Amino acid sequence: SGKKIGGKADFFLGAADAPKARSRSALDPSAEAPPDPKLLFGAQAYTRRGCASCHVVAGAGRAIGPDLSAIGDQRGLAYLRQSLVEPAARVPEGHVVATARPKSGAPVRGVRVSEDAFWVHIRDTSGRLHAFRLADLTELQREAGASLMPSYGTALSASDVDDVVAYLASLRGQR
Repeated sequence: SGKKIGGKADFFLGAADAPKARSRSALDPSAEAPPDPKLLFGAQAYTRRGCASCHVVAGAGRAIGPDLSAIGDQRGLAYLRQSLVEPAARVPEGHVVATARPKSGAPVRGVRVSEDAFWVHIRDTSGRLHAFRLADLTELQREAGASLMPSYGTALSASDVDDVVAYLASLRGQR
């Protein structure tokens, strides 16, 4: 079974193994407050847009783009907003889009996972990991500052962008 994260991520992502919500009482100082509807709407927009096909939150999703499980601890609201509407404006350090052109076979474009003097590993947009010997390539093109993520500036309404930003800001990893 998968790793339990608990908290907001389980609630928002609808994890089947999420712990049952505790009863809430105004007299119980340890009771958790109900989640902000903006966060719920943001989690729903995240799911609706298929963000988990490239990003991981609380162990769920694919690791093509950055893991977002603790993004709220790592980035501010302005950064998160810009990442949604202009993904290539602030690409995380070390995140390099690459295209490998083998001497035989089709080119592969994706995120460079690792590279050394002999090999490069690229994860394509379907999540498949490709390993290439550099000697077997005609070209390895690295696109520093590029992003495979589409812009959501026009694909989401302004309120959906606000909600997704609020949701991402709430992700603080395992406590």
